[in-house]
Amino acid sequence: MFSRKNTMMVVLLLCGSILIISGCQSRQAAKDSYPEREIRIIVPYAPGGTVDTAVRQVQPYLSNAIGKPLMIDNRAGAGGQLGVTIVHKEKPEGYIIGSMASPHTEFMLVLEKPEFKAEDFAFIGGLTSDPASIRVNKDSPWNTLKEFIDDAKTKPAETYSFGVSSIFSDNYLGIKTLEEATGVKFKIVDFGGGGPSRVALVGKQINAVHTNIFSSLHIATKSKTLAVQDDKNNYKSLTDNALTVNEAIGVKVPALSTRVLLFTTRQFKEKYPERYKKLVNDFKKAVDSKEYFEMKKKIGEEANINYLNPDEAAKMFNNNIATLGKYKHLWKK
Repeated sequence: MFSRKNTMMVVLLLCGSILIISGCQSRQAAKDSYPEREIRIIVPYAPGGTVDTAVRQVQPYLSNAIGKPLMIDNRAGAGGQLGVTIVHKEKPEGYIIGSMASPHTEFMLVLEKPEFKAEDFAFIGGLTSDPASIRVNKDSPWNTLKEFIDDAKTKPAETYSFGVSSIFSDNYLGIKTLEEATGVKFKIVDFGGGGPSRVALVGKQINAVHTNIFSSLHIATKSKTLAVQDDKNNYKSLTDNALTVNEAIGVKVPALSTRVLLFTTRQFKEKYPERYKKLVNDFKKAVDSKEYFEMKKKIGEEANINYLNPDEAAKMFNNNIATLGKYKHLWKK
């Protein structure tokens, strides 16, 4: 039998072991100085589009807040599905995060069967909001949407071509609702990104582009805005004083806007809650920074800053999924 002395020794050894284990755990936690290397952000569209532009604009400020380089990786494909899937397939360690255009991603979940589900997302936050608009080349014969639609009605179906960033986009939905409201049938061209679609307009490869106000400002001198697809045009100085689609041709089409969101995965949030919290806080710090605002103001885009916290972004995302079902009939099978 153990003596009292031996019993005390065993107790002391056990306590020592517990302290050692506890100390090791504390040191391991302390060693998690995330991030220890650069973070890669996946842009699921071609360079020059709405999401790519917004991410590149906030990149230096977010990189500064995080404390490590933020590298942009464009992975266009399948209407944005490829890039979003890449984020979900990577190890959930926080070194690869994603960006998306909303409601583009929601359309995928409503219309397709992607490898990810709505509950797989953990949002970092919302960055910008960019209302939809319709632009034509500056040399085109139309100065208003009514002139364009009236002309199209006199031509065979699909005489005039419309460029879009993706078939899974508010741009595509905008044209389809316009067709439904007017009876005109356009030839819709999916360019796999907003940037290429606007380049095609400037190059006169297409007749019109359904795009967004702020992301198309770089082609403002080479194009003209025929209408804004929103409830009200709050940016007349940026859109040639254009009317809304509903005002211009007396129809009822839905207001559309592309929001840029940053996200990671539910698995990462659950496995590394402190890392996730850091990303959320650093993102808000970057978007709220004076330097970011001044940069946006300098280029006339401060009005499209639209921060959403993770809960607000998730609510909007899930609400979009719940309501987009009524538009499924507008997509080609």
